[in-house]
Amino acid sequence: MYLMLVFGLVLLVGFGIVLFFTRASETEVAVRRRLDTISEQRSQQWSEPGESTILRQERLSVDPGIHNLLANIPLSWKLQTLLKQAGSEWLVSSVIVASLIAAVVGAIGGSIWLGVPALVAVIALATGLLPTGYIFFLR
Repeated sequence: MYLMLVFGLVLLVGFGIVLFFTRASETEVAVRRRLDTISEQRSQQWSEPGESTILRQERLSVDPGIHNLLANIPLSWKLQTLLKQAGSEWLVSSVIVASLIAAVVGAIGGSIWLGVPALVAVIALATGLLPTGYIFFLR
C-alpha cells in the first residue's frame, strides 16, 4: 500500500514538472490567437474592410452562397487541398457536381443493363467516385 502511495506521488510530481516546463509562453499564446483569427477568416470568401490576412483567400465555388455552404463542411477543405496537390484548377463545387452527374449516369446505365438494385447502387457509387479518383491519379 505504501509503495502505491509513493508511486502515485512521484507520478503526480512528474506530471506537474512536465506541465510546468511545457506551458505556453505569452508569445506562443499571442501567435496561437492570431492563427485562430486567420483560420476563422479562411472560411470567409472575402475579408472585411480593414482586416489583414497573410493567407490567400481560397474559393470553393464561384457563387458566394455555395462557397459559404461548402466552407462549413471540413471534407470540402480536404478536397481543396487534394485539388491543389494535383495542380488542378477545378473548384470543389465543380468536382461535387461532376461526381453527382457521373453517379446519376452510372445509375441510369446500371439500371438499363443490369436492373439489379444492389448492383445499380454499386455502379452509381463507383462512377460517382470517378472524378475524385481522377484527381488522385493527377496527384
